[in-house]
Amino acid sequence: MIKLDSLALSYFDLPAFILIVDPEKGPIYSVINQQWSDGARRLSEDVVGKTAEEIFSGPLGVASYTRQLEVVRSGQKLTYDVVLPLTDRNHNVRTTLVPVLDSAGDVVQLVGISFDRTAELEGAASSGACGICEC
Repeated sequence: MIKLDSLALSYFDLPAFILIVDPEKGPIYSVINQQWSDGARRLSEDVVGKTAEEIFSGPLGVASYTRQLEVVRSGQKLTYDVVLPLTDRNHNVRTTLVPVLDSAGDVVQLVGISFDRTAELEGAASSGACGICEC
């Protein structure tokens, strides 16, 4: 099994994070990179050791935590979209979670990469494109 750490996240130009699976709390943030911190407008010390429900209040926290638990249970990669309400406006963020398994096949970490799709979606809406076909 290869566990990832903060050094590995420094190679990503996109917001990235690592969750460890705590037996009592479930997935908790163990590392975030600077891009994630800047995009989510949260400091590392306010994130590390907490669940998504603790970091993001309301439906966003519940939805993110639920998706993370889904990956822990299934052991399969998952990509999902959420709307992240930030001070300037709502941001449409696509996140992919990849499980890291131990030798017994249990999920011990989740590696997440996020991408802010707000500009892309706004551009498609203003051009009249639906994003599904070439209309």
